[in-house]
Amino acid sequence: MSGWEELERFDNPGARVSGSTVKITNQLAIYFSAGFLHKAQAQVGVCENCVLYYSKPKRAIVIDFIDDPENWDGAMKMTIKRSCAQVSARAFFSYNMIDTEQLRNKTFTPILTKIPQLEEDRWVIYLDG
Repeated sequence: MSGWEELERFDNPGARVSGSTVKITNQLAIYFSAGFLHKAQAQVGVCENCVLYYSKPKRAIVIDFIDDPENWDGAMKMTIKRSCAQVSARAFFSYNMIDTEQLRNKTFTPILTKIPQLEEDRWVIYLDG
């Protein structure tokens, strides 16, 4: 098909979907926009929890949405409001000794990335990006 394998028809012209972004708030929560949750539906599904990983060499946060928090150490409950969500990450930033001064109120474009240790694609935000 020469490059057209992933052609997808847009069939919801009335949709109100914001940009696909993740923001670190002034209070050090990670905020998932409605646009991101819509785009990440395959990974988020009905999950209400997530696990965060940090790669110091890449300065990247990996977000793993999970639906069975009892089986995951470090699972964090997301606060879900209508069409967006957030998770408190103050302890995560402190534990990983991430300087948050330049990150507060910064918006990132998450990238779906293959993480070999996690077996499947996960959403990643690059703090230098």
